[in-house]
Amino acid sequence: MIEDKSHKTPAKRVWIISDSHFGARNNSVEWLDRMIGYFNEYFIPIVKKEYRPGDILIHCGDVYDNRQSVNLLVLHQTMQLFEELGKIFVDGIHVIAGNHDIMRKNTNDITSLDTIKYIPNVNIYKEPVTLSTENGTELLLMPWRKSESDEQTCIAGSAASYLFCHTTIQGAKFDKYRHAGEGVSSEHCKDFKRVYTGHIHTTQEYKNILYVGNPYQMTRSDAQNTKGFWCLDFESGKETFYENKYSPKFVKIYINKALDSTLDELIKVATNNFVDIYIPNDYLMKYQVTPL
Repeated sequence: MIEDKSHKTPAKRVWIISDSHFGARNNSVEWLDRMIGYFNEYFIPIVKKEYRPGDILIHCGDVYDNRQSVNLLVLHQTMQLFEELGKIFVDGIHVIAGNHDIMRKNTNDITSLDTIKYIPNVNIYKEPVTLSTENGTELLLMPWRKSESDEQTCIAGSAASYLFCHTTIQGAKFDKYRHAGEGVSSEHCKDFKRVYTGHIHTTQEYKNILYVGNPYQMTRSDAQNTKGFWCLDFESGKETFYENKYSPKFVKIYINKALDSTLDELIKVATNNFVDIYIPNDYLMKYQVTPL
């Protein structure tokens, strides 16, 4: 059972994101522009349009990518983004520490999230906390724990309806080919109405558990995995998904299909995407593929 650390929140709905990983790809400026662009050009306009008083935002961990340092440009852009989000979510932004946000594996004391904790309306959590809404709904926020036993202790006996965390749950998929054989058992999570967790980037549902995933595709293993963010209404229990229709995707094109496609069809597939062209060995013998 977690220590009694409860906070009141006027929340009526919660917007849910996770694993933004600012500073990924060795602090690539190109990737940072894509990530921040997604929030500025897509996420924020949707939130502003759909916003209602009482809306809060929960980030399920891994705001940053690098565990040891934060690039100055990454820091500048991230702080600007949370300042803008703080103006929208006046009833609170709640960010739990992910494993990429903490410096040491066995403690959450030193974390890059301290860079945003003084921004108005932004709250960061290094240790578990329970949020209680005005209608009595309780939310358990569980940041990265150093062991499965610590996670089980945190979850055990909680009366919360919803769990927001950053963890591995046994049986979930790391990607299309691998399942998690480690992590906390889904049995320990069965009493929650819904579990929203970060950490694994593949967006997926497993029993009562929703892996939020990253909001945009970051590697080829994300191909064909639909990305986006959620909004949960506590009163109705309705969960709304907003698909990311802004960011580039990783796309495979097989040469035989490409040769049978029109130029317009190929342009449609390739525009704003990362494209891999797969060429069987027998095609290498038949055609001049170097110009392609």
